[in-house]
Amino acid sequence: MNAVITLLKYYDSADTLVGEPGVFADAEIRALYNELIIKGSVSVEEAMMTGALIEEMDIKDLTEALGVVTNENIIRVFENLRKGSRNHLRAFYHQLTKLGLVYTPVYLSQEEYDAIVNSPMEQGNKYGIQNNNKQHRNGQGNGGRNGQGNGYGNGSGNGSGNGQGSGNGH
Repeated sequence: MNAVITLLKYYDSADTLVGEPGVFADAEIRALYNELIIKGSVSVEEAMMTGALIEEMDIKDLTEALGVVTNENIIRVFENLRKGSRNHLRAFYHQLTKLGLVYTPVYLSQEEYDAIVNSPMEQGNKYGIQNNNKQHRNGQGNGGRNGQGNGYGNGSGNGSGNGQGSGNGH
């Protein structure tokens, strides 16, 4: 969520506020949320099944979005989110297996699902906002452990050994 908020702020989107959980302006999203809450509240087993379904939906949505997005910053965030959803799907699969349950995928093919749940957990890629010829107003930077940093926009970063940094924005 923080990575998405960072993107929204970086690209000057007015929608950077995180609202109250379960409150959605879009009626379709609100109805889906309510349906999934009811379904997942029936039992632990149904909660696990619903969790797997949600992760499967996220993987499908992120894969579709990656097919049309060209901005490298957005691509990097979406790829990491998709890795996270695959990891969550693996975790639900293992819990369902322990409960003796079999989940049948709805949004992914059986082959895609099997490939995900039978592969190891994934690590996300570290990332910072790439320039894309956009000046970032405050020139913030991200410092690395070795004292190196990267500034947003054309800012150069001055990192310190503890991973903190600030850019001078030039």
